[in-house]
Formats: sequence, C-alpha cells, structure tokens
Amino acid sequence: MTDGFARRRLLGTLSASVPAQCVYALAKLGVPDLLAAGPRTVTDLAAAAGADPQALRRMLRALSSMSLFRQTAPDTYALTSAAELLRADVPGSLRQAAIMHGEAVYRSFAEIMHTVHTGEPAFEKVHGQPFYDYLAAHPAIAEVFAEAMGSEPVAGLLAEVDLSGVRTLVDVGGGNGGLLAEVLTAHPGMRGVLLELPDSIRAARPRLTKAGVLDRVELLEGNFFDDIPAGGDVYVLARVLHNWTDGHAETI
Repeated sequence: MTDGFARRRLLGTLSASVPAQCVYALAKLGVPDLLAAGPRTVTDLAAAAGADPQALRRMLRALSSMSLFRQTAPDTYALTSAAELLRADVPGSLRQAAIMHGEAVYRSFAEIMHTVHTGEPAFEKVHGQPFYDYLAAHPAIAEVFAEAMGSEPVAGLLAEVDLSGVRTLVDVGGGNGGLLAEVLTAHPGMRGVLLELPDSIRAARPRLTKAGVLDRVELLEGNFFDDIPAGGDVYVLARVLHNWTDGHAETI
C-alpha cells in the first residue's frame, strides 16, 4: 500500500515553488506594505497594487492557509508576523530577499539539469554571464542583492566572540554594511573597513549613515580575489563562501 503521509510530504516538496512564487509576487506588488495599517479588502488591495482581483484573492487565500497571511473577514486580509517581514520598512525586512529568490534565483534553478550535467552554474546559462558580472551590468538588481544580503542579522558566532580589544574590523564582501553597522554600534571604540564591489559600496553609505557609524568606516571598492586590505585586527567573511566553488573558497 502507498504511504499516504510520504506521498503528501513529497507532493508538498514538489509544489513548494508555488507558494514561494506567490510570496515573491505579493512582495513585488508591495501588498505587505499596503497592509501595514491594518486589514484591507482584496478589491481595495488589487486597485492599490495594480493587480487582478481574482488572481490576488487566490494567492492571499492560499498563503492564508499556510498562516503567512490572515483572513479577518470575508474577502479581507491582514498581515501575520511572518508577512510583516515582507514590508520594506521593518528591521530585518525580507522583501528584497523574496524578490531576489523569485527572480534571478528561481530562473536559474529552472535550468538545474545544466548544472547536474556539466557542473557549471545554471545562472550563466540563463543570464549569459557570471553572477557578479551580471550584477555589475544591472545596478537595480545589484541593489536588490545588496539589500537582501544586508538584511540578515549578525551571525550568532560573531556575537559570541570577544571583540573588546579590536581596533579595526575588516568585513570582506560585507554587502551593504549591515554587519559592520551592528558591530560598530555595539563597540563605539572600533573602526571598520568594508571591502565590496561598487554597487554594494553605494548601498552601504546610506545604511552606515543611518546607523551613525559612517565616520568610523573606510569604504573600499575592490575584489577580494585581487587584494585584501592590510592592517585589520579581525577579518570577517559572512555569507560569502557559499557563493563559490570549493577551489575559489580555498583561494578566498
């Protein structure tokens, strides 16, 4: 006999991209921001977001069944704590991460068989160039990527490290400076160096300014394969190595 639980579990895995793409669509439309002040009807949301009411209704109903949104009255929806993270104006927002995964990442995984057969990144097959070259050629997408990476909290391991005697911390490939902003705020006597590509450096300046630490940060445009700034007491690689092959990771 067929194991019903196993079947449901596998079907859930096979269809996981459907709710993920619904989350992406709602984030892209700005629906969570439209719900920030409280529940609204689907008709109202569709008009404000420029969406088809029936399509929007189906997505919200589906995601409500997964507790990602909440139905408060007939045809009326509100945010849950998870959906709050899709707003653009909340600390730790995952809106840009949802957009990044729903666009560039999703399209790349559609060509996963290319990677399985060749060992080469499917991204290059889909987009015609390596990931970071693609970001350099598409500033708007590079900004989404930098914000998505910068929304992650400081790694728990770093929070456990005693940094009391550190004068200069160098964040190698540190995105838009989110990690440096938190660490320097917690250590007023520390200075920071951010080594990143030009688009990320541009995104970091307002982030660090808002945190009140820009005057203690040296912003360096560069590629960590070419050169690493000297003089740091601590060097940090956070969410960097997973982007590369084992050989490149060893070089870094």
